[in-house]
Amino acid sequence: MFTNERLLMGRLCVATAVAAMSLHPMRLAAQSPFEGVVTFETHTRGQVGTSTLSVKGTRFRADGWQMDRDPRGGTVIVDSKGDLILGSAERKAYMRPGTHMKLDKPTYSISFTKTGRSDNVLGYKCDYYAMHGKSSDREDRDLCVTKALGPVTMIPGNPFAGVEATAQFPNGFFVLKTLDKNGNVLAVATKVERKPLSDDLFEPPADWREMGRGRP
Repeated sequence: MFTNERLLMGRLCVATAVAAMSLHPMRLAAQSPFEGVVTFETHTRGQVGTSTLSVKGTRFRADGWQMDRDPRGGTVIVDSKGDLILGSAERKAYMRPGTHMKLDKPTYSISFTKTGRSDNVLGYKCDYYAMHGKSSDREDRDLCVTKALGPVTMIPGNPFAGVEATAQFPNGFFVLKTLDKNGNVLAVATKVERKPLSDDLFEPPADWREMGRGRP
């Protein structure tokens, strides 16, 4: 059982639809950071789901995002130290894989090319960019990006893609809609709610048990 749980958490690390989020702390003084919850409709393997992204300062929490091979939603947290926490609400378990989000050290391994197309999601204008990983095209996506919500990044399919985005989009970056290369919707924001969030939201719940440290 313990081994199966570790495998589940490992898949969450590398295959969750959100995978990770990041915020560039050096730019917070210049922009009013978004605090609140964004709700998304997600489409994974023919199933429609509801997922959320909670943001407070440099802290992030994604809930309900489906994994590539598992329809059950997982939880991904980036705490105030930039440390990654992976959890399962169903199993009431979490682990810290020993990964720190290097928010100020982009590698430029991902490119974003403006397509010339734009959209409007919930009243926010967004422009489409083709995201491409220089080492692989497996997770290539078209992202509709708005600057209106500040320097919050949320990129499906790559754990550290948000770090790349903040370096290349200093005036703000938030993905409101994601399409696959065939134009099919993978995720679209359905509600943006600005509100104060409790610090406790960005830590594992007290009734969750911690699994062994180390990489999954």
